Amino acid sequence: MFRNKLRRELRRRLSHVRVLKELKRPAPRPAKAAAVVAGLDNDALCFAAQNPEHSEAGRAIALEQLVARVGAEAAEKGMDDFVNGLPTPGFLHDRDVARSDWVFFGLGRWLRMALGFSAVVASILFVIGIMGAPAEDQAFRNAITAGLVTEEEFQTYKDMSSVTAEFVENEERRAQTMGRARAIIAPDDPSSVAEPTSDAVRIALRTREGMDEPFKYYDQYSSWNGQMLMWAWLLFPVWAFVTGLRQKPARILLLRKFNNKEVGKSLEKMSKKNLRPYGHVFTLADKHFKRNWVLAFLSTFWASPFTLMQRCITVPIGFFRRFWDRSRDGPILIWNTRDFRNFAKRFEDRSGLNLEMARTQRKAVMIRTSDDWWKHVVELLMHAVDVIVIDLTEVAGGTVWELHKVLSEDVKERVVLVARDDRIEHAREQLREHGYADSVDHVLGYSPHGKFTDKKAFRAEMLDAQRRRLAADKARAAAQPSMAAGPVFGAASPAPTAGA
Repeated sequence: MFRNKLRRELRRRLSHVRVLKELKRPAPRPAKAAAVVAGLDNDALCFAAQNPEHSEAGRAIALEQLVARVGAEAAEKGMDDFVNGLPTPGFLHDRDVARSDWVFFGLGRWLRMALGFSAVVASILFVIGIMGAPAEDQAFRNAITAGLVTEEEFQTYKDMSSVTAEFVENEERRAQTMGRARAIIAPDDPSSVAEPTSDAVRIALRTREGMDEPFKYYDQYSSWNGQMLMWAWLLFPVWAFVTGLRQKPARILLLRKFNNKEVGKSLEKMSKKNLRPYGHVFTLADKHFKRNWVLAFLSTFWASPFTLMQRCITVPIGFFRRFWDRSRDGPILIWNTRDFRNFAKRFEDRSGLNLEMARTQRKAVMIRTSDDWWKHVVELLMHAVDVIVIDLTEVAGGTVWELHKVLSEDVKERVVLVARDDRIEHAREQLREHGYADSVDHVLGYSPHGKFTDKKAFRAEMLDAQRRRLAADKARAAAQPSMAAGPVFGAASPAPTAGA
């Protein structure tokens, strides 16, 4: 019941994440701008004063109105708290963290891996069987060698233009004499005699006495391929169903230097091997760390008729839905206020994010954002996730801003620091320089292949970060009970009249 109440409050808060047309103008009209901001409550002003789609002058007008109502200090705090409170709470609780080995690395993970592996193996074996199977023509050649089929009869099968009704009738008579249950010719349908099909001729030849031996290996391969295809068809939907139903995924934010190909490859391997088992890994995309469109397409159309039918329905729907919600049915794009609002809602989509993580090559949810929005997105993610993994292999301006933002947003308890083995000392120097002197001994090293030097230490640090996050959230909720499920400024602030 509390969670439902919280969701209602979050939806109310998200309704304030919108664009005000007058405040987009480079030079808002004073009277109309004043009327617009006067009609907003304090929560709406908190976002209007920092919305990148509003002009600098428009944001200043909203901020001026907010400061006039609550004061400069409360206005600054309210603006931070508004964005911080947008994402819904995570899926983990104390009891889940207490049994983290079971939640993240237990039977559920092994079941998903076994189903996915089995489905892929069945598909590969099917392809190998198709490529290695003996051709039917070769089986017929063996029958010709054994004197069971004549060359003329085989050519008749290959060239349907020479098939005659007499041939089909003779084969039908032969089959009846042998006691075979066949009906190439329908007695009441003369057209079936006049225009026999290639399948009818094939069956006529295959059902002759002694044809089992020449077709022995061909039939065995056909049976094997059919079984492998059946298992692939069945296992892929089961795997997708089990993966989508995962109940306790953690949320992880991976922060790193952008556009470094070498670092990106190491991080990709590290994320696959060490972060993926925990749940939903979010990171901003760049030109090297981005969604693989080929694999995304192949994962969309799995080798299963059930999944294919489902995707043939959902893909066109998703294509049109992308026009108003670019956080689903493809790469997450955040270019404007609506994208930002939709992304904030997306955190509730547990099943969708479970499947997104399973389908992406780099095993991370990629977010593409504009220069105007990336800081807002990072700030939102910092308060949405359970763990913030910061890679310090290379530290640039963006990473420095993120380190300082972690401190200003008071989310340091969620941080896990990592760096490539050959850059550990560089990482420690950067930490001392930017206010993390107490954390220099907590940097965990990984190899260029993504393996941690001390895997147990990494998992222990991840567990501690989750525990610290839960404890900090409880402390904040106890200190500010109104912030747990209410407006930024307590009760909803009545909007003054335009003349106030």
